[in-house]
Amino acid sequence: MIDFDSQNIFVCEENSVRLDAYLSKISSISRTRCAQLIDDGAVLVNSEKKPKNYKLNSGDKIYFEVPQDNVVFHMMGEGN
Repeated sequence: MIDFDSQNIFVCEENSVRLDAYLSKISSISRTRCAQLIDDGAVLVNSEKKPKNYKLNSGDKIYFEVPQDNVVFHMMGEGN
């Protein structure tokens, strides 16, 4: 696990997964909180604002402004 404290860029490695669900999966943040962050504009997909139910595609770039509290992200494929 890696701690981040600023904006981060992730590349989605899955297809047809909801944006809020994917962020929750790779972080210690609840899906509800991820949905709030998306609604607040703290998350962009391919440099565009998308709704929380947006279906990600493999290769989509997710720009995520991490809240001030320490959020832990799990790197995909590292025993998770």
